[in-house]
Amino acid sequence: MAKQLTPNQNVRLHTLNLSQADIAEINMALDQVQSLDFHGNEVTRERFPLPNLREKLEACARNVHCEHGTSIIRGLNPREYSQQENILLFLGISSSIGDQRGLQNSKGDMLTHITEWMLWGRDDRHILHTRKALPFHSDMGCEILSLQVQSIAETGGHTYVAPLGAICDDLERTSPQVLDVLKESKWPIRKSFNESPLFQECALIGSSAGKNVVSVDSERIGPELTPEQAEALDKFQAAAGKHRSDLRAQAGDIIFINNLSLLHSRDSYEDSYMLHRHYVRLWLRHSKQAKYPTYSADNYPEMRHATGTAAFVEN
Repeated sequence: MAKQLTPNQNVRLHTLNLSQADIAEINMALDQVQSLDFHGNEVTRERFPLPNLREKLEACARNVHCEHGTSIIRGLNPREYSQQENILLFLGISSSIGDQRGLQNSKGDMLTHITEWMLWGRDDRHILHTRKALPFHSDMGCEILSLQVQSIAETGGHTYVAPLGAICDDLERTSPQVLDVLKESKWPIRKSFNESPLFQECALIGSSAGKNVVSVDSERIGPELTPEQAEALDKFQAAAGKHRSDLRAQAGDIIFINNLSLLHSRDSYEDSYMLHRHYVRLWLRHSKQAKYPTYSADNYPEMRHATGTAAFVEN
């Protein structure tokens, strides 16, 4: 179980800066995967061997689960690889952090490309694929959120994280009644578009093994909230903003976030003809490190294959 972060402590970012020797080893593993013609779902820790990097990657996994909750692997240049090679690198390296991957939609896709999709630009349900800002949230059903930064925006688009421990401590001191509301199993959470009833009442902050865990996604909440719930969401967002840390992501970064103890958000952004924000998302679980369920807050529905919810499968 991920250790609760110390209250009032903003996230200390753990960064693994790859050496030239590390990159050479990664390239050798990539060559091996390509020579054997493995498809993405066949890329595992064993088939993407990184023996000299293993200890450093295990330290990243421990940091995500037991320490500060986030790790960034930095030093790869995505322009030196094809699109397929970048994905294979992402799958191979991330398999050392999480050995199980989550399905991200009913089609069985395990990867989501996060970039502006013009057809969804006016659809608020798909704000992820616009240039709009995203409020602080967690990816419901996911334990480790992993992001590969293939390219960044010309301006804006920063990714932030905020620790649940600091948020809860802040609310406990300033608005304890708000924290009580967030923990009530009375929030209408949308399950999926083809299920009936469409909403199920759940808590946004729950507990697992005696630790607070969070499951908050504004796109799945509502639409009919009580005045107390609307106020609680506003104050929750304000507290998260006070304790946020900018990941200062660079092209080539591979980011791992403890999705049960940290929330994340992004700024609005602008692309140019040359600079186009493009992230790739994986949902991961480390079967040996993780002890929590496949859903975050108490009573949150475990929804197999629903959009936005991970149903974990073995690599």
